[in-house]
Amino acid sequence: NYLTWQSLSEHGIKDYITPDSVFLTYANRQLNTLTHNLSNYFTYQFQTGSLQHRLIAGYDFISSSTDLNQWNGELPDIFGEDSKIVGTFSLKKPVYFTRPVRTYEREEEEEDDDDDAEEYSTSGLYVQEQLSFKKWRVLFGLRQEFYSSGEENDDSTSEDDDQDILLPRIGVVYTANPHINIFATYSKGFDPFEASSVVQVFNAPFKPIYSELAEAGIKTDFFKNNLSVNFSAYWIALKNVAVNANDISNPDLYVQRGAELSKGFEAEVFGNILPNFSIAASYAYNIAKVTKSEVLTDVGKIKENAPRNTSNTWIKYSFTKGWTKGFSIAGGHSQQGRRNTLTDNLQLPAYCTWKAGLYYGGKKFNMQININNIFNKTYWTAAYNYAAKWPGAPRNYIITVDYRF
Repeated sequence: NYLTWQSLSEHGIKDYITPDSVFLTYANRQLNTLTHNLSNYFTYQFQTGSLQHRLIAGYDFISSSTDLNQWNGELPDIFGEDSKIVGTFSLKKPVYFTRPVRTYEREEEEEDDDDDAEEYSTSGLYVQEQLSFKKWRVLFGLRQEFYSSGEENDDSTSEDDDQDILLPRIGVVYTANPHINIFATYSKGFDPFEASSVVQVFNAPFKPIYSELAEAGIKTDFFKNNLSVNFSAYWIALKNVAVNANDISNPDLYVQRGAELSKGFEAEVFGNILPNFSIAASYAYNIAKVTKSEVLTDVGKIKENAPRNTSNTWIKYSFTKGWTKGFSIAGGHSQQGRRNTLTDNLQLPAYCTWKAGLYYGGKKFNMQININNIFNKTYWTAAYNYAAKWPGAPRNYIITVDYRF
């Protein structure tokens, strides 16, 4: 069981007046959440002939409720009734002062029971069987989900507010040899609204998010299992995805997109080629599109913040002999392709940043120097750690110095 409390008072941007100035809004929010969890399962292992069984059966339950009390301020004598404006602000020549919050009038808002998912509960019964036979491992699983929004059924509730859904899961692993495993999996998923400290106001009754996943790949190990090389291809479908409405006057407003489809592949290498030579590298190719939406122009578009190409590397070599013993050098990069945003015709450019480092580790101290964003606006960071022990002290104390320039 856990509780969260949030008390927030903030100003925000409503609209631009000029390229230099904006109107300001004000919100005062009290948000409390209460969540209960219960999980219970049994495991039974047995053998029938050459088949080994691992049977799992269980039940879990979760309920969550949200209590939101929020009001927006305005100064109607200056900016007009229902303007939701409390002041102006210059972006190029900002002036900071204590704003007269107590003089703000509360803007009366219409009550709408469908604005946010304030309460829900869901429970599930599941059974799973994992079979092992020679080089094969096969998993079968079924979960029956019982979901309720906590709202009374009336004309305003969604047909998806109360759902009983059966979720299958199938997985197969073939061990070609001790270093190579080939796998495939298929599963369906279900994700109800989870109350959190982030306010999400919806323009319609919330619908649970449904997912479907198919994935296959290979996992390998080399150099006495010190280096792993993995590859997988995937297909993921999502329904009722929640995205920000991109309404600058209502930043907490979310809408549920009809459906999205992502497909692509991932490759990664990580571990040690030598005891003193490590590598971590990954590459992902992903095409994520909107396949269903009430906004017809969104159908077929690449979804926001989903680059087609992403890659990362980090290689480190440590010296173990001679006067360089204790020193290490490292380098790598981080790259992302172009990304769409929630705003039409606004696309974030692709980028690639490079980083290098020099490290030294001794018995009582260690130090590191990092060079970040090489070839562009380069900046350096340095850190020094020293383990000291004062007479009579029960333990060592670490002195750390960090510097950025």
